[in-house]
Amino acid sequence: MDTKKIDYFGRELNIGDEVVFMSIKYRTLVRGYIVKLSDKKATIEHPDDSSNGSRSLDAYIRLYGTRRGIEKFEEKKNKNPKTKSIQFYNQIIKVF
Repeated sequence: MDTKKIDYFGRELNIGDEVVFMSIKYRTLVRGYIVKLSDKKATIEHPDDSSNGSRSLDAYIRLYGTRRGIEKFEEKKNKNPKTKSIQFYNQIIKVF
């Protein structure tokens, strides 16, 4: 049985869609892309924004200056994407 996968607002989800979901500890939204859909969950690839053990944007700006620090931080984020499995589709919001 192939059921439609829909987000919080009832929009259909597909592989490759850009979505947002709640991060750990429910403080911010994280933007990512759906890389896999199954009957019960979605796997989303997103940049590594975690600050545990890695430098924050502020640290990069202090080291390299504003423009170069932001560039270095973005390079690091895009180089090491993470994946997250979301159990319920209603915890995902599709981005237009």
